[in-house]
Amino acid sequence: MSDAGCPLPSNWEEYGVNPVDIVGPFTLQQLLFIFSISCAGITTLISIFLIIKHLHRYTEPKQQRQIVRIVFFPVLFATLSALSILNYDAAKYMQPLIALYEPFALAALFLLYIEHVAPDENARSAFFATLEYRRPRRKFPPTTKYTVVPGGSQRWYRVSFIIVFLFVNVSTIMTIVELVTEATDHYCEESWSPKYAHIWVEVITTVFLVSAVVTVVTFYIRFHKEPEFSIHKPGLKILSFKLIVFLNFLQSIIFAILLGQIETSQKMTGYDLKYGIPAALVAFEQILFAVFFHYVFRSREYHETAKKNLIAPRMGTFRAAANVFNPTDLLVGMFTAVKLLFGAFRSSAGNPQSGFEARGQRPEHGRSAYLEPMSQQPYSGSTPARTQPTDITVTGAQETGYSNAYTGGGYAPPAYPPNAAHGWYADAGDEGLGMNLYAYVGAGSRDSSVDATSTRQMV
Repeated sequence: MSDAGCPLPSNWEEYGVNPVDIVGPFTLQQLLFIFSISCAGITTLISIFLIIKHLHRYTEPKQQRQIVRIVFFPVLFATLSALSILNYDAAKYMQPLIALYEPFALAALFLLYIEHVAPDENARSAFFATLEYRRPRRKFPPTTKYTVVPGGSQRWYRVSFIIVFLFVNVSTIMTIVELVTEATDHYCEESWSPKYAHIWVEVITTVFLVSAVVTVVTFYIRFHKEPEFSIHKPGLKILSFKLIVFLNFLQSIIFAILLGQIETSQKMTGYDLKYGIPAALVAFEQILFAVFFHYVFRSREYHETAKKNLIAPRMGTFRAAANVFNPTDLLVGMFTAVKLLFGAFRSSAGNPQSGFEARGQRPEHGRSAYLEPMSQQPYSGSTPARTQPTDITVTGAQETGYSNAYTGGGYAPPAYPPNAAHGWYADAGDEGLGMNLYAYVGAGSRDSSVDATSTRQMV
């Protein structure tokens, strides 16, 4: 037992024995470190070469900044794994830091997917609001079979955004919890007792990890047959990430089992089996992923000669590097996910018809009014325009910023209190992210062919 009462492995007394040399003047730990740091160096060279090519061809900043972040994943993974072998006492604090980059890489992949399908932030809300919503027949494992549900895909898009970035938030918190409890001897990796932090950190992190990965895979399945999406090899991108996560998870299970089965000695101590060998394998695997990324995240498609509709000339290499390492978009995404989540809960508490309820389905007579989605016209200006449904009798005063809402028997003012925070609906902060739920309609841009029931007023 440790000082905090944590049960230790039966062969724990052998973990700290003085290791003996096995090859010349080198112990197994030293050999593993030399091997791992060499793998990390090779991974770094391969990855940096690809990163420099992207920075030199930085014509699509919003896409390429995410690509560079993902490509850097093997470098960080291999380097921290090698350093964890250098000092086994620090390894238990190094491993949580290795895992922390994983949710940020997944969020970068999700943002990259969004840029592929809806690159224009101003038109993004209109794109998802009018996109056919295909409800998967089952949530897990993801499937290509679906049921079409009327009302657009805006709600699905927002829920997906929330799940992915909540994974980032939760993983950050869980990493801090793990480091603190490990330092105070209350983590206890060898125990699954609920009185230690280990089981709670593992369960919570795993739930959010699976939810986020399934969400990104579902997003891929929804668009994988679209030409403007499939041309970027999105399947290989998500496959490469899943392989990294799966191999790391599989190895952790295998070595946890072997730790209690293999007899350790001065040649191969318990620390070598617990930290050294798994970290060395991880470092070696990153070479393979770094090479694979050269095919999956090719920079050739971003070369100026390959861009038919180049909006702006490529960014300078040093400015591009600064843009990549600027985490503002990820931090804003983390904040926005929490904001949207609490906004949805607040709306649900104030009105049963708001929050996460699906849009686009008219309520029955006598039920609360709700806001109709906008028409399918694209964003055409930043000046909001007042549009009015034709051939419809409007009764009552309209609330500023919202259209009359369908109640089943006619149009009436929305059933929301004036000046209330509507939570799920757009605000100025969301617009900059392309996250506003309904796009503005520019003056004179209304399509007369659009049905009046799908028109929304912005004032």
